[in-house]
Amino acid sequence: MKRGENIAREKIAREKEKTKNSEISKSEKTEPNGKATKEENLNWENSRELKIFISEKISKKNREKILNELSNSFSIHETKTIDGSDIAILSEKEIDRAKENILSILFVSRKTGKINPELTEKGISDVITSRDIQKKLSFSIKSLLKFLKKQNSISEGRIDTLLKVEEEIEKNRNSTYILLAIQICNFDSIVILFGEMISQKLSNYIEKILKEIEGEKLIGKISERKFILLKKTEKQDYESALKEAESLAKRIIKSFENIQKVYEKETNIPLNIGVAIYPYDNDKAEELVHLAEELIMKDTSESKISFVSDEMKNRKYIKVKILNQLLRAIEEKRLLFAFQPVYEAKTMKLKMLEVLLRWKGEEINPEDILEATYISGLEKKLIEYMFVNLCEIFQKIKKRYDFSVNLHMRNLTKGVVYKIMNIISYYGVPPTNICIEISEKSKPDEIIENKQNLLMLKNTGMKIAIDDFGSKESSIFQIREIPADIVKVDREIVKLLTSDEEEKRKFAECIFLMLKGTGKKIVVEGIETEEELKESIRLGADFVQGFLLSLPIGEEELLSMI
Repeated sequence: MKRGENIAREKIAREKEKTKNSEISKSEKTEPNGKATKEENLNWENSRELKIFISEKISKKNREKILNELSNSFSIHETKTIDGSDIAILSEKEIDRAKENILSILFVSRKTGKINPELTEKGISDVITSRDIQKKLSFSIKSLLKFLKKQNSISEGRIDTLLKVEEEIEKNRNSTYILLAIQICNFDSIVILFGEMISQKLSNYIEKILKEIEGEKLIGKISERKFILLKKTEKQDYESALKEAESLAKRIIKSFENIQKVYEKETNIPLNIGVAIYPYDNDKAEELVHLAEELIMKDTSESKISFVSDEMKNRKYIKVKILNQLLRAIEEKRLLFAFQPVYEAKTMKLKMLEVLLRWKGEEINPEDILEATYISGLEKKLIEYMFVNLCEIFQKIKKRYDFSVNLHMRNLTKGVVYKIMNIISYYGVPPTNICIEISEKSKPDEIIENKQNLLMLKNTGMKIAIDDFGSKESSIFQIREIPADIVKVDREIVKLLTSDEEEKRKFAECIFLMLKGTGKKIVVEGIETEEELKESIRLGADFVQGFLLSLPIGEEELLSMI
């Protein structure tokens, strides 16, 4: 007997032993009325055992290969009939045995197996050959299982969930609703560390917990890690609804922790829950969901419950306003520039001007403008607008200063990069006078995806800077992966330079020491006191900027002073 066959049989034996043990456990864990206990039901339902029927006409060798492969990804229970299975694997001579309510895979002896309309009509979901078992079988079954209609009470996907929430609220406009956005933290890491089976179980546990919540409710599964719960409440005032929502969120977290203790002893996975109340936080279903999701955007190391703040609601209002007026503002040139002077540390001579975006007549955060352009798809148009206007200003000044422009790594597609190069070439602006500041909010995957495009700009002679290093969003990954000439140290680090606590001062000094070791130029931002300026220069700052040295200046002031 071959070693592979032994391994397969050992795995099958272990699975049978598991089934036997769980049946014994099931008989032991019963209430006096004969019903299984709540604890047992959680384990039994959420293990999501794959019930599979394999035709007796498939050879013993291929049968063991199939079971061996599937046992790496699933908890297998082999059924004796097609009717009791989730998936049926049939031989090529058994097409007629396929059933409408059972997902069926046809196992063929030909070198290539392809699904065609004729097979689909007969209930065959996929076709595999013996060569496909290791390459394709597990992936095929995972894909097919998504179509199993076992979770009819749960909306699948973002669009479906948003529509159901909107439909539910529309039926009862005068009612009060609690909306929870629930996220399993660090889900990608869970998949890597514990495997897909454990991560899927955790997702299933959340489904089970939400289903058991009493009262009228709607459950939406946006992804394996993120869920939406909409629950009607009898509480009519905002404070009472918030208290009920907090109590509900705490119960969900507690139930999730308890399940992990019983079934997944090696895991300790936190939940991040965002709470929004209809109609107080927002009276539009889609906006309500977005607010709750915004609260759980970042993973946390411990379970957390967050609530919509007045600031968030105001920012949401501003973003909607920006989205509605952005295109017109660009066309009517209502987006203006301010310039933050940057000085050489040793000589205090003006060397660079950081370009700041302003909306004429409005107090709007530039970050909100950039985010709105991303949401609306107007990023390319805004960047073109910025560089055209910047080049026109550059032509008006006699002395050549560098201009730095803030961009996000996601902005730097090939199309945008070519557009920037064409504009500065058309206006005759030397690339060496342009610095691209990369936002600290750029994500690792965005940096990796567009790194080559950034290098295209660098190779023309443009300088590259990493913005706000030391802020909450920045990371060592950015220092390592972004081909930067300059690192701009954030105000958060600058404040530590003059702290009363020695430990904080030493930490700030270590940051400067590390950056000097990279060979990159250091720009210190947000200097507000003479002491901060003195310490920055002592620790090796090449350039400095901040309100102590100069407030941002407008275009007219810039032209008049130079």
